[in-house]
Amino acid sequence: MKRFFALILCFVLLLTGCAGSAEPADTTGATTGATTGGPSATEATGDPTQPTTSQPPEDATQPSEPTDSTDSTDPTDPTDSTDPTDPTDPTNPDNPPYTEPAPKPDDGITDIGPEKPDTDEQTLYDQLFDLNNKISIYIDMSDSELAKMQADYEKYRDIGSKSPIYRRADVTIKINGDVYRIRDVGVRMKGNTSRTSFYKPEEGGIYKAIHLKLDFQETFDDEEYYGKDAVQWANKDERKARKNRTFATLEKLELRWNKCYDSTYLRELYAYELYRSEGVLAPLVNLCSMDFSDVHMGVYTINEPVDEVFLEKRLPEGALGGDLYKCGWTWEGASFKHANSIGIEDEDNCEFYCYDLKSNKKTSQHEALKNLIKTINSPTITKEKFAELVDVENFLSYAAVSYFLGNPDDLRNNYNNYYLYFRADNGKALLIPYDYDRCLGVTVEYNPSGHAMTIDNPFSDKREGAQNGPQDQDVPLFYLTVVKGGWYVKQYADALNKVSKNTLLTKATFQSYFTRAQRLYGNDVRPSRTLANADGRNFSFDLNRTSGAHEGSNMSFDDYIDAKMAAFQGYMKNVDQYVNHQRPVPVTHYIRGDFNGWSNDDRYAMTLKDGLFTYTLTSRRNCSFKVYDSVNNWWYGTEFLPEDWELDYETDGHDNFDMKAGTYYITFDPETEIVTKL
Repeated sequence: MKRFFALILCFVLLLTGCAGSAEPADTTGATTGATTGGPSATEATGDPTQPTTSQPPEDATQPSEPTDSTDSTDPTDPTDSTDPTDPTDPTNPDNPPYTEPAPKPDDGITDIGPEKPDTDEQTLYDQLFDLNNKISIYIDMSDSELAKMQADYEKYRDIGSKSPIYRRADVTIKINGDVYRIRDVGVRMKGNTSRTSFYKPEEGGIYKAIHLKLDFQETFDDEEYYGKDAVQWANKDERKARKNRTFATLEKLELRWNKCYDSTYLRELYAYELYRSEGVLAPLVNLCSMDFSDVHMGVYTINEPVDEVFLEKRLPEGALGGDLYKCGWTWEGASFKHANSIGIEDEDNCEFYCYDLKSNKKTSQHEALKNLIKTINSPTITKEKFAELVDVENFLSYAAVSYFLGNPDDLRNNYNNYYLYFRADNGKALLIPYDYDRCLGVTVEYNPSGHAMTIDNPFSDKREGAQNGPQDQDVPLFYLTVVKGGWYVKQYADALNKVSKNTLLTKATFQSYFTRAQRLYGNDVRPSRTLANADGRNFSFDLNRTSGAHEGSNMSFDDYIDAKMAAFQGYMKNVDQYVNHQRPVPVTHYIRGDFNGWSNDDRYAMTLKDGLFTYTLTSRRNCSFKVYDSVNNWWYGTEFLPEDWELDYETDGHDNFDMKAGTYYITFDPETEIVTKL
């Protein structure tokens, strides 16, 4: 951080001959005390245009970057000052580290400069996610707030949950030469399996790497979370200003460390770039040099959240207002096979769902999602009905790109890592990819296929990335459409061919991205201290570092693409065999009763005819039975008889049909879920 904040000082002190320049022309300016106009420290406020000040406020002492013995000083860089009397050095007794003041009613919303910034928020957004720009982020959180954040983690961990509580920090974001400081930002841990203890004074403070989420609109006034420290806002307008505050149009921001040791630092960024180039909605990602309090954490990714702001940027107005779900593993995967786990996450009560609603929380009854799941699992589903509920073009592009990215932890392979949005204008479902740190050959700690997904068949009826080895493909969205014999195999093949020619899948294009990233962040990758959950030897930029796909480490991009393309071209030589594949008619409904041990027995399989399941049951003795749906794991008994049913029947208290000896023609309508017998 010393380079980061010494640079700010240089801009304030340079001669006027360098005004407006992103870097000072006179390298002696930092020691002569000359002043000039230059990049300003911009305060993000409730006003979306954000006013500026010509220099950091006096109460904001700038902490220095912790020393790293491997980091050589660049004699040509004016920010690499070795002056022991450097006034910006927090070790100087005349310049102690910044200590957060006690909360006040108006704290965090009145620190407003007199001028407006030269760039609007949309421009800042574009700059923030431009790989050509050097981004540096410093989170200044006091020891007391760090301790509270650690305590939050422990409290919720102990009840099997994850903390939703944001703690207070000042955040400084530098985009090239322009510096923006946002006071009183909410910061919390992010992730599922990656959450961990991270702060102990006896370990020297921050001692582990963690993912973080920033909230620019957190009000810190929930007394259940903050107790006596809860902010008491002076008036409704001030609180409203905070609830409306954004930075670069964003309400929140996600920061993630390189947990999978991608030596290019780029593959998630690159994956979303490929999705977007093929017309699939995908979040923006960039890199940043990251400092958390007094620890330089290395290079993190900045991830745009998938939320209503994300949708507003990408969809027409008429499509907005639909239900948005975050979908993934919660005891089971979000497979679209049943609607057992739909709701709104509640960390305080340990309530988590495979389909976690993120919009319309006060009004939605989940009708669109429940209808989609019910319809695509119905044995009477047709291609036409499917196209009424799913944006087919979006899905085929999503599926084609997903194949080339080879993420074993995605929807197709592991029922995981996607958002689902239902457009308000036509009700159709859109898939949005999410959490792609494992793709394009990244296999550290998770390589279930054993081949880094390099030789999987795009038309396969198996889930190659399943945790326990290849399993039958049972995700209806894929099984009905792009698996051999599916409705859209030919169109899917066309989409695959189109993606295969995308220049993003060439080595030269990837290398150009890598060169830009390495040039900007090559000196920032190493943390300033040993992090207990990270192998510091793996923090470096290396385009060609690789291992065999069976070794459990990461392949290079080049090796992955060579293997993937070779396999793909082989599968595409005879697409017709996948288009014309005839699937056996699946048996989905059975008569289960005391005559067959209440189990599936092919002798009692029901036949689908004209949209109805039928079976003729003959019994020489009194018997009990129900209709069983093996796809949705559901039983249908007397409670599903039509209301005007006139024939005599008995029930044993378990809604079973108790029938006298005889012959009965039993029908089941999967649309109305009505059982009849004649």
